Amino acid sequence: MTFEPQAGSPEENSTRVPAADEDLEASLDSTVDLDPVAKPKDKPVAVSATEPRKLLRPVLGVLAILSVLVTGMAWVISSPTAGSPDDDYHLGSIWCPQPLESSGCRTAVVDGEVRVYVPEKIAQSAPCFARHPEMSASCRLPMKDSNMEFSRRYDAGNFPAGYYQLHHLLVTDNVDRSVLMMRTLNLLICVSLMGAIAVCLPTRMRLSYALALTAAWVPMGIYYITSNNPSGWAITGVMAYASSLLGAVNSEGRRRVVLLVLASVGALICCTSRADASFFLLVVSLAVAATMRWQRRYLVPALFSVVASAVGIKVMLGTSQAYATSNLFPIDSPYSAPMRVAMNLVSVPEYLGELYGRTWGAGWGDVPFDGPITVLSLCLAFFALFAGARSVTWRKALAAVLVSGAMMGIPFVVSMQNKWFAMPLYHGRYQLPLLAVLFLLWLFLGSRKAAPTVPQVVFLMVVAALVHSMVLHTLLYRYVTGIQDEQLSITADLDANILWWRNIPVSPMTVWAVASIAFAVALVAVFILVRDKSQDALEQA
Repeated sequence: MTFEPQAGSPEENSTRVPAADEDLEASLDSTVDLDPVAKPKDKPVAVSATEPRKLLRPVLGVLAILSVLVTGMAWVISSPTAGSPDDDYHLGSIWCPQPLESSGCRTAVVDGEVRVYVPEKIAQSAPCFARHPEMSASCRLPMKDSNMEFSRRYDAGNFPAGYYQLHHLLVTDNVDRSVLMMRTLNLLICVSLMGAIAVCLPTRMRLSYALALTAAWVPMGIYYITSNNPSGWAITGVMAYASSLLGAVNSEGRRRVVLLVLASVGALICCTSRADASFFLLVVSLAVAATMRWQRRYLVPALFSVVASAVGIKVMLGTSQAYATSNLFPIDSPYSAPMRVAMNLVSVPEYLGELYGRTWGAGWGDVPFDGPITVLSLCLAFFALFAGARSVTWRKALAAVLVSGAMMGIPFVVSMQNKWFAMPLYHGRYQLPLLAVLFLLWLFLGSRKAAPTVPQVVFLMVVAALVHSMVLHTLLYRYVTGIQDEQLSITADLDANILWWRNIPVSPMTVWAVASIAFAVALVAVFILVRDKSQDALEQA
């Protein structure tokens, strides 16, 4: 039996002559074989028609980074403290991380349980607007940093160590400022890590990488990455590990070493954020292994993935999350087990919508993303699915089944254990880290000539920019004014009735406009860069 080499495989890369401007490519890949006959020294070398493109690339790179940072900072400031799901729990755990004895927090036993002494701005009563979308965040304005109270909402072993302990270093006497610094740190970690991976990936892999991030992370990925929720780290870490490992498998030499180092960073982020993210290391490792033909050259990445998976499983088993899935919110269902199986299977398409915020959305499930936002968001998902379906091999299909099976299988099992009759009762953010991995595998593997066309990429950029703008407007409207009329969520003047806003010289409407433009600019800059270089690689292959 013979196997078709996967796109970007080491066998193909070793025979490719790199472009003249690929100094970084050559320095990363020690296996490049240059043909001395290709450019005889006794003949003048003509100026390449692509020379202006080479000069433009650094400008586009800087523009893309700045635009992404501007967009991310807009999201950082658009939600109030305690504005994301279970923030009273996560912020309480940051102020008083385990072990409590060395955290510096006062404790007290109230009604037989240990409680921690935290500022009222992050205590149980902090999200005073939670589940009341008609209320703005103005109810938080009377709260003071100096007012303290005991709270029962903190981590006592449910989450791995690391995330809370690192963010605890940013705790100051000013609660809101501390929260903003933590969100900014999360943004910088994501941008720097994903940017480094983009630079080090094999050239032909970069377009698929950019498409996967756009199709999977708009809008909910951006929201969680710029929040205080550890799900943001899970989203960043799982994709960093998956893309770096897949890139390492399809590389050799120093490029492979650098990518494995970046994969280690991604694995570390997974193991210090959530137990399910630690388990996803195994899922990703199996999916990437399915893309490989077993040869000696794959021994190092294979051993690395085995170690990372083993560490991930150990971390997961060391938390109580691993044992709590059967007792989340059990109900007395009137339906029989076979009927619940059928009902949960029927709800699988609905769960895809949950990955884009259809029901739970942002905030405490009180920021409505249903309607046009969900429809356009699902267009991003279908784009990735249809674009990748142009070329399918059995290895690609197996990898996709492994990832999608975990992404949909875990909610199905949890739903059955708790006698639920619909998978969307399991929050989509828990499985969101795997969505970008699925899209990356689906878009990259297969025939090299099946890359998305320019019109297809333009379609993706337009839809992604629209979704981003609509979601950010809805989020700001919910907290600045309160949602009095859902029809105005994406059209209202955010400056017309400001009930809550930060003490900054920039209005909510300006933040929304600048972020919308910056995100569109980032999309254009990134896709010009990655498509240009990917097209060069295809032409040289």
